[in-house]
Amino acid sequence: MDNQLLLAVFATTPRRYKAIFYGLAGKQTVSNLLALRDYGLLNYFHLYPKLSQQEFQAQLVSLQQAGWLQLDQTDATAVLTSAGELICQQNNLARQWPQAYDYWQFGDWQLQWQRLLLGVQVVSNRWHQVQQYQPLTESYQVQRELRIWWRYWAQHDWQSFKGELQTSLTELPETAGTLLANSFSSSSFPGLTSQHLAQLRSQSLLRLQLAQINSLGLLLQVLKQNPSQWPLLNSLLPAPKSPLSRSAWQTYQQVLAGQSWSEIERQRRIKASTLKEHLLIAAILMPNFPFENATIQWLKHEDEHGFFANHLTSLEKGTLKK
Repeated sequence: MDNQLLLAVFATTPRRYKAIFYGLAGKQTVSNLLALRDYGLLNYFHLYPKLSQQEFQAQLVSLQQAGWLQLDQTDATAVLTSAGELICQQNNLARQWPQAYDYWQFGDWQLQWQRLLLGVQVVSNRWHQVQQYQPLTESYQVQRELRIWWRYWAQHDWQSFKGELQTSLTELPETAGTLLANSFSSSSFPGLTSQHLAQLRSQSLLRLQLAQINSLGLLLQVLKQNPSQWPLLNSLLPAPKSPLSRSAWQTYQQVLAGQSWSEIERQRRIKASTLKEHLLIAAILMPNFPFENATIQWLKHEDEHGFFANHLTSLEKGTLKK
């Protein structure tokens, strides 16, 4: 990770650096999500799933040695120094991070990126009657999804896919559309390597990747605004049905359906603390969360000074302020 870029996730007030690490790596807990929400970093969740704690910690030490970040090992917090704040402003570091991609809305960016690149490769090779080639991704999941997608649309006019892709790219800012187009490749169109693209843009490979993620987010925003206009692309790049896990979604739906807490506990056979975590995560991630729901209010007053009640009250106040 580019250590200067990391400055952008910190501020002149203390932030828990472990929560930021776990958020970037994609570890979903109530504590981490609450911290990311407070820091305005929720959309950075799962941005670096392969980030190691050792690498992250080494970058923090490097930033501290440069005089840009002050670490408090006792509280496990970090604060931007005045010099660090100046570096952020001068280099506009916050703008280097993806502003358009939201994990909760679009899912894992790596899977979406691989689906897009492989989908373009498959259609292009079919168009040029290339039958044997090396897929651009080794992901079994993505290859399996592409086979299903291909069979579903097998009788379709693939000129429509080309039209959807070309038209949707023109809907993006020119730099984003050009970057995506230059990232595609197939046997008939070798395209540009990441190294070449980075050189052309005078960027590091990391900053190029962040720009690609942002461009992908812009594309997905266009596709989701009018799904019927882009049937093949939306089928290729499906959005998650909910930001919640399957189990958390079930808990949330039971509450919405008006079930009592005792009924939910009896049916689910999951620890009460886990079920409460499901609801707190829903309160963080779901729009129009029903704070006045009878079951939620009962839980809140059952232990009005406990973890669940305190955080729920805080989330409700934050929602009201917005």
